[in-house]
Amino acid sequence: MSELDSEMATVIITGASKGIGAATALAFAKETKYRLLLVSRGLENLEKCASACLEAGAESVEICSVDLTLPKAPEIISEKLSDQKLAGIINNLGWYQPKEIEALTDDDIQKALETNLMAAFRLN
Repeated sequence: MSELDSEMATVIITGASKGIGAATALAFAKETKYRLLLVSRGLENLEKCASACLEAGAESVEICSVDLTLPKAPEIISEKLSDQKLAGIINNLGWYQPKEIEALTDDDIQKALETNLMAAFRLN
């Protein structure tokens, strides 16, 4: 990972409470000098990830516990950013229902669209 233009700019990492999102946050903590803004619904795991990032060498880590399917989510994240320079967003948020397609309900489909599509558009 490059440190070009990092100058303590912030990288937002969504889905950072577990899985690929948490692994991405740790990789950034070890390999770059960006501020990290970790975003996820799961506050407890988000706090654990932030601690692990600091232990791994991150200089600055903030957390934002928010449901990205909410229309107000980008505003809540913006408040955390304040006037910091944004280097980028790594959107690891995702949801799926492990069912046969015929078994999916309208609620399953709506949740998938809100999580996997609308949240990404709102963050743009």
